[in-house]
Amino acid sequence: MIRVSRKALVEAVGLVGSIIPKGNKVNPLLGNLFVQASPAGMRLWGSNGEIDLEVSLEAEVEREYRALVPYAPFHAFLAALRGDTVSFKESGRLELESEAARASFATMSPEEYPALFEGWVEPQMTLTNAELLFILKAAYAASTEEYRGIFRGVQLESGGGKLKAVASDGYRLAMAWVEHSEQAGVCVIPRAVVGILQQLAEPGERGALGWNERGIFYRSGPYRLSARRLEGEMPDYNRVIPQAFVAKLSLPREAFLESVRRVAVLADPDNRRLDLHLDDKITLGAEGDWGRSSEVMQGEYQGPTLAFSVRAPYLLDALKYAADAEIVTLDLSGPTTPFVVRGERTMALIVPLRV
Repeated sequence: MIRVSRKALVEAVGLVGSIIPKGNKVNPLLGNLFVQASPAGMRLWGSNGEIDLEVSLEAEVEREYRALVPYAPFHAFLAALRGDTVSFKESGRLELESEAARASFATMSPEEYPALFEGWVEPQMTLTNAELLFILKAAYAASTEEYRGIFRGVQLESGGGKLKAVASDGYRLAMAWVEHSEQAGVCVIPRAVVGILQQLAEPGERGALGWNERGIFYRSGPYRLSARRLEGEMPDYNRVIPQAFVAKLSLPREAFLESVRRVAVLADPDNRRLDLHLDDKITLGAEGDWGRSSEVMQGEYQGPTLAFSVRAPYLLDALKYAADAEIVTLDLSGPTTPFVVRGERTMALIVPLRV
């Protein structure tokens, strides 16, 4: 007999299920949830062939148990239950009970299930999950297009007293960093893996991160993750960051964000163009099929009169990303060359629209 909190079990099964493939014809076994129970508690495993995930949870276990359970119906039934506790027992099938509800699930032997956590290396780089979540926000700039290769990932760099995350889709670049003394080199992880790490990293806890030539490894509390890394490294992104600037604009991040959001409502739906005119005042403007909008802001501007255009969503993303800063700085190199949006520990580079 196994007894476990229904709420904790539903959350754990849902987390593991986030990587379980649906309708995998190459290896149908991967559509199952690997369940193991022992006196130490309950462990749930799942894999899609690229990512392995383990979640542990507390449970009362009278005898050890291992089986593969069909994920989709198992999770759906658990989520529909109303009781606080779920009880399991094994009789050739996995029998589940909670209050008046009962179900019996066909199971399979886990012996044929692909090996999990092959090549696992215990991660040695410790940090707070809040720090990890902060740098992983750079993923917003990663490409979502399959053909973009290395640009579909986020590059982690450890060295020089910093742990840094960098992402780019070719039109913009995002970078964030935290102070960190350990040296681990460079690793590019798929955007999908970033999404899972963001689910697992509970802000109030600490985690451990590491990588080698094969993959990336993460452990925190009840969670353990192993995933394949993308091969290679991003091209030298420092080459696209301007080394000289002709103007500098500093203004409150929140006020700037709200102004951009308001003015962009009437931007052309095709290119989402937002115009900025900088001199003794800061003017934002947009025009589309529905009309035109503008707004004048106050800020600290140093430089010649300058006008340029940008995709509004790109600027909005950069301003949201710099949430660690009350004041953001835009370093401008010209009307058609990339400009940089700086927060306290973030940097976003955006290529202006050519008009």
